[in-house]
Amino acid sequence: MQREPFLAELSARLGRPRPRVAPARAGESVAPLGLELTPSELRDRFRRELTQVGGEVVLAGSREEACAALAAELERAEGIVSWDRTELAARSGLELGALWQSLGDRVREPSARDFRAALLAADVGVTGVDYAIAETGTLVLSASVERPRGVSLAPRLHVALVRERQLVARRSASWPHFQAKMPSALLFITGPSRTSDIENDLAIGVHGPARVLAIVIPEAAG
Repeated sequence: MQREPFLAELSARLGRPRPRVAPARAGESVAPLGLELTPSELRDRFRRELTQVGGEVVLAGSREEACAALAAELERAEGIVSWDRTELAARSGLELGALWQSLGDRVREPSARDFRAALLAADVGVTGVDYAIAETGTLVLSASVERPRGVSLAPRLHVALVRERQLVARRSASWPHFQAKMPSALLFITGPSRTSDIENDLAIGVHGPARVLAIVIPEAAG
């Protein structure tokens, strides 16, 4: 079947006009990024891009503020899974021992014998990141035994701890880190999970988290 008759018939069956041009992007028009940006510019662009696709961003003013934002999300959760605590602390720069102790049996790490069952039942998954791409609001995560990919995929809420130094302008800036040894899986996460059928009925959270929250942590202690 030829392309135009097929698309015309499809539009007629759906009762919708045949689109001729791509829809304009909603929100502010932003020029492509250059490579030299200040940390403040990277933070602002990352927040703008991620929130435009339904994500949430907390730009913490200190490490204490970042821990408080994380604790506020976790205190309401009945089931929590995370990367290995040592790996999470190394990636995020946060000391999470006291918080994890206060959560008790509600949090499970990959070493737990019941981790798989906990993963499937969890409300929240907590991860670090390798990089966060300002141009698209994308989180880049590599997987390993200590960093199961399911932590960012199975729970309804994915909380990503992003260090300020992990913000990069473009995706190309993240590639050199992975060229020497590729991980078992590399995830590029841009907002909550979205899927739609042939009639463009949008569903959120079907193939991944319904909420994605990035907590951006400043490098300076405080």
